[in-house]
Amino acid sequence: MELEQILIAGEKHFFAKQYNDVKLDNIANELGIKKPSLYYYFTNKREYYIKTLKYSMKKYVQALRQITGENHLWKFLSWYLEYPSSEHNLFAIAAQKWYGDDKEINALIEKWRQVITSDIRSFLWEYKMKPITMFVICQLLDKLAMENCVDWYCLEYSAEELTKEVCAIIEQCERK
Repeated sequence: MELEQILIAGEKHFFAKQYNDVKLDNIANELGIKKPSLYYYFTNKREYYIKTLKYSMKKYVQALRQITGENHLWKFLSWYLEYPSSEHNLFAIAAQKWYGDDKEINALIEKWRQVITSDIRSFLWEYKMKPITMFVICQLLDKLAMENCVDWYCLEYSAEELTKEVCAIIEQCERK
C-alpha cells in the first residue's frame, strides 16, 4: 500500500467527519488493509491527521498557484469558492474552521494561510486593486468560502452567482 493512497483515504474521511468521529478501522477497511498496517506510517490518529493535512495543503497551494497563473479573475473567484467542497480538500476546511484547541495544528494552518494570502494578494495586485479593496475582497472570499463548505453543503447561491456579485463589488470599489 502506498502512502499517497492512505493520505487520499484519510483526506476523504477527515473532510467528511469531525476528527473524533473518524475511525481508523473504517479507513483501513476501505483500503482493504488491517488497521495495524496504518501504524507502519503513523504512530497515532493525530499524526495521521497532521500528515494528511500537510498533503492536502500542498495540493491546495499547487491548485491555487495553477489557477492564479492563468491570470483570469473570474476563473480564480469561481475556483476559490468551489474548490474546497468540489475537491473535498481538508486544508481548505481546516483553514476556514480551525482545529479546536490543538495549538500545533493551528500554527501549521496559520503558517500556510499566510502563504495563501500572500499568493492571493500578489494575484489581485496584478489587477491594480487598491490595498483596501484587496483586503475587503479577501475577507469576503474567506467568508463566502467558509459558508460554502461548512457542514459540507452549499449556500443557496451558486459559485457562479457569487463570483458575478464579487466581480461587481470589485468594479464598484475600484471606481470610487
